[in-house]
Amino acid sequence: MHRWGDGDFSIRIVVVCEFRTCLGDLPGLPPLEEIDFIIELVPGTKSISIPPYRMAPRELKELRKRLQELSEKGFITPSISPGEQVCL
Repeated sequence: MHRWGDGDFSIRIVVVCEFRTCLGDLPGLPPLEEIDFIIELVPGTKSISIPPYRMAPRELKELRKRLQELSEKGFITPSISPGEQVCL
């Protein structure tokens, strides 16, 4: 599992920045496509409830900052699903 401050992650950022002109900017999320499959839910069943893992305050602050940046750039959007996802 990588943490934001890991050296390995930092090296990847340097490599991506090095080839920035080749990669170009992403305009946002890909266009919506028709769904090929669905997950059928059994009426009356409850979703699995598992308490989330705790994060250190510093990690949580960094995660929120990164999520805000991705949201502002249009790479992620708030879920409209009735279920919940604790983290990406």
